[in-house]
Amino acid sequence: TVLDATFDRSAGTDGLWDSLQALERESISRVTAGDTILIISDRSATSERPPIPSLLALRMVVNALNRRGIRLNASIVLDSADIRTTHHFACAIGFGATAICPYIAWAIAERYDHRTVARLDGETRRQNYRKALENGLLKIMSKVGISSVRSYCSSKLFTPLGLRPELLGTFFPGLASPIGGLELEEIAQRVLQYSAREMQYSITELPMTYRFQEHRRGGAGEKHVMTAARARTVHQLVTVEDAEERSDLHFRRALYFSAPA
Repeated sequence: TVLDATFDRSAGTDGLWDSLQALERESISRVTAGDTILIISDRSATSERPPIPSLLALRMVVNALNRRGIRLNASIVLDSADIRTTHHFACAIGFGATAICPYIAWAIAERYDHRTVARLDGETRRQNYRKALENGLLKIMSKVGISSVRSYCSSKLFTPLGLRPELLGTFFPGLASPIGGLELEEIAQRVLQYSAREMQYSITELPMTYRFQEHRRGGAGEKHVMTAARARTVHQLVTVEDAEERSDLHFRRALYFSAPA
């Protein structure tokens, strides 16, 4: 069974919660009826039907099946465009996905032109991307001493940051954030804002990979808190022997880290 992970733009932020509840009802109905594979998919997403964030859709289904005691009766496949990196994969598997299909990432890996992969055919690029994801996932798992993906599935070995307790209680019960953050309505607003300017991509019109990367400058991408300059300041702080000079470095470091990255 394919479960549609999109919501109605015209319903506003309430549309996200309505569609999540629909996912909950349909997943219970289909597994009770005997279906053994649920595919949560956002392939039908458009600007008028924005995608539900895949992790929220996944958790809504997993929690619903757990409450009914039928989670082990079905496997859950996440067919999503917002999964691209090893961390995305780790979160998806760690929160209950049995398998993942990152269809936009597959298409980019196969068809995106770049000088570093110009001599490779599409299938080789795809396999290289898959190998990189698998190796990255194994590295993440090894950090917590897990050697089997089956043992990692639904382990929930993550610390959430920037999410409100109410949202965590609904989608990630048992986990707590050390700081406050977003509620479901705010997430819905961000999805609506983003999808208003990002139309559905076809296989021949793929997004620039630049927007998926981390960047030191500019408005795109995620900025790191620990920059090279800040790392040098910390190195100086721990190696300086003179007490007065160390005190001065302490003060400079406090000012530096209190400023925006």
